Amino acid sequence: MLKPNDKKIGDMENWRNEHGHPSFRFLQALADDGGPKALEKLRSIANDLDVSYDVNSPIEELIGLIRSATRNDPNTTT
Repeated sequence: MLKPNDKKIGDMENWRNEHGHPSFRFLQALADDGGPKALEKLRSIANDLDVSYDVNSPIEELIGLIRSATRNDPNTTT
């Protein structure tokens, strides 16, 4: 059973995942999915972070670019 503080942490992580500060776990889940919606979400995250990428970039490369961008962001939690 989740404690109130655990729920707050989970809510915060979900918000960051959806608003351009994704966790490694979230990115990995998208990579594992590999479907068109997952790729669309990764591109959306990349756009939010002003990541320059080729539309033909494989998922692994896109995730690497996103991780690189988030490592340079002081607000990231990954």
